[in-house]
Amino acid sequence: MPFSPGPEVLRSVNKLVLTTIQEVTPFPMDRIRLQANSLLDKVVDGGYCVGCGACAAVGGSFLRMELDELGLFKPEWSKAPVPEALEADLAALCPFSDRCLDEHQIGRQLYQGLGMFDRKLGYYRSVYAGFVIEGDFRERGSSGGVARWVLCNLLGKGMIDAVVQVVPSLPSEAEGLLFQYQITASMDDVKKGARSAYYPVEMSRVLRMIEDKPGVYAVVGLPCFIKAIRLLSSRYPVFAERVRFCIGLVCGHLKSSRYAEMLAWQLGILPGQLMGIDFRLKLPGRKASEKGIEIIGFRDDKKVKATKVGRELFGADYNYGFLKYKACDYCDDVFAETADLALGDAWLPQYLQDGKGTNILIVRCPEIDGLLKREMAKGNLHLDRLDPRWAVKSQQAAIRHRREGLSYRLYLAEKAGIWHPPKRVKPRFNHIGQQRRYIYELRMKMAEESHTAFAQARKEGDFQVFQSRMEGFIFEYKRLYRSAFPLHKRLESLLRRSFHLLRELVVGRTTH
Repeated sequence: MPFSPGPEVLRSVNKLVLTTIQEVTPFPMDRIRLQANSLLDKVVDGGYCVGCGACAAVGGSFLRMELDELGLFKPEWSKAPVPEALEADLAALCPFSDRCLDEHQIGRQLYQGLGMFDRKLGYYRSVYAGFVIEGDFRERGSSGGVARWVLCNLLGKGMIDAVVQVVPSLPSEAEGLLFQYQITASMDDVKKGARSAYYPVEMSRVLRMIEDKPGVYAVVGLPCFIKAIRLLSSRYPVFAERVRFCIGLVCGHLKSSRYAEMLAWQLGILPGQLMGIDFRLKLPGRKASEKGIEIIGFRDDKKVKATKVGRELFGADYNYGFLKYKACDYCDDVFAETADLALGDAWLPQYLQDGKGTNILIVRCPEIDGLLKREMAKGNLHLDRLDPRWAVKSQQAAIRHRREGLSYRLYLAEKAGIWHPPKRVKPRFNHIGQQRRYIYELRMKMAEESHTAFAQARKEGDFQVFQSRMEGFIFEYKRLYRSAFPLHKRLESLLRRSFHLLRELVVGRTTH
C-alpha cells in the first residue's frame, strides 16, 4: 500500500513551511505588501529566503537586509509601494523564486560546449583532488588551500582587479556580525579571508559597491549566492561586465548566527560575548575530518580563547541540521553548478588521513583550467585527476539529502497545499522506503525545533534548556539511522568502495 503521511506529519510540515520565524519576528502589519503571487509572499514569508541580498542590491530604498530574531538574514521592506518593473526584476533574480532560471539552464548558457555534463556535478571540464604546494596557502586554508591560491593568482596575474569574499569582522565594527562580505584588492588581504564561515552573510552592500566602482571582480560564495550573481548579471549588464569569475563552495547548508553562539556557549562564552570563531581549525595529528573549533570572547570581563574538537560539542554535527536556514532544505545544488570553479573537501578514503586537507575541484572555466594546469606543471600545485564519480561520492550524503530527500519534502509540501520553489527534482514519496521517509521528516522537525529551543535558552540564560529539548531528537535520529543503515550494510558498502578504489588505482598505474 502506498505510504501517505498522517495528520500529525502534515500538521508538522504546515508549521515547518510557514516557519516559526513569523511567530518570533512578525512583519509589520502596516507595511505595503506586494501582490499575492509576489516574491515576498512566496519566498520570504514562506521561509525560503536564504538571505543572499541580491534583491536588496537593486531594491534601492525599498529593501534592506536585516538579521531577524533567529539570527537569519531577511529583506525588510519599506512602506513605499514597489514599482511593478522592480518587482519583476526581484522575482527574476531571487534564487528561490518561481520566475528565475534553474541551475541547468544557467549552466547551459555559460558552459555548454566547453566540457561535459553530469546531472549531479553540472557542467565540467576537469575534476581534480589536490592541494597547494607553494607558500602557506594549504596551512592557512580550511582544506587544501586552493580557493585563496586561485584568487591570489587571478589577482597577481592581472586577470581581475579585486576579490569579493567573506572575511572575519569585529562585532563592534560590523553591527554585531562576526563575518561579512568585503572587497579586497591585495593578495595579503585575500589571504585574510575566512577559512569556512558557517555563519549568515549577505551581499547587498558589496554588490552596490561593484555597481558604483568600475573594475573586474571575482566573487566567492555558496551555490545559491553564485546563482543569484548569475541571475543578477542576466538582468543588469553592469554586473555581467564586472563580475568576471565566480568561485563556488560545495555546500551542505547555511547556519544562522545562533550556531556560532551555540558552540561558544559550551566553551564558556555567553551569547553577545563572542568576538571571533574559527569553525575549522586544523589540529596536528588529526584526520582531515577532525577539525577544531576555536573561539575568542569575553568571560567575566576578560578576553579568552578556547579550543575544542568540533565533534565533542553538542549539536556541532552537520547531519543534525541544527540552526540552519530552511531554504537549504529546498536547494538541489551541491556543487555550485553555476560557478566557474567549485571547491569542496575531498571526503574520500584516499585523502581522509591527511589532516592538512585536500580539495575537490570541479573546473568549468577554460581560463581557470589553463591556470591550474600551468601551475601544476611548475610544481606549485599537486592535483590528481579524478573520475567525476568519485567527486560525487565525496558528497554522497549531501546529494542524497538534496535530491532523494528533497523529492520527499516537495511531496509533503504539495500534500499540505503549500507553495514551494520549483526544483529540478520532482515531488515523490514512493522512491524511498518508510524508514528513509521518517528520517527526512525527523530532520525537518529537528531543524525547526532547534531555532525555537535555542531562542528559549537565550531568553532563560540556560544552555541546558536547548540541550534538553534537542537530546531526544538526536537519540531518535541515531536509532532511525542505525536501523535504516545496519552495521553489516555499512561494512559491505565500505568494502565495495575500497575494492573499486583499489581497482582504479591499479588501472591508473598501469596506464601511465
